[in-house]
Amino acid sequence: EQVKLGKVDFRTDIYAIGVTLYELITGRPPFDSCSSREELFDSIKNVPFPIISDNPIVSSIITKATNKSKADRYQDCEGFYDDLIQLV
Repeated sequence: EQVKLGKVDFRTDIYAIGVTLYELITGRPPFDSCSSREELFDSIKNVPFPIISDNPIVSSIITKATNKSKADRYQDCEGFYDDLIQLV
């Protein structure tokens, strides 16, 4: 949203946390970018690489958190937390 000069809210932070979780689980960034500029373009236009995990809940949480559309992401931090706590 920041790159597109759109409105930034807590769902932007949820996206950032989702990207961090993606990297923690997969060991790589969600896009195969060679530069910061490419990474910004990829984050706007492309879907992250699929998440390969033994736990489908992990994939589901990260996919929802990193959805391009804010309307399709978690709509509150409580819902995000509730799903994450299932992993413990």
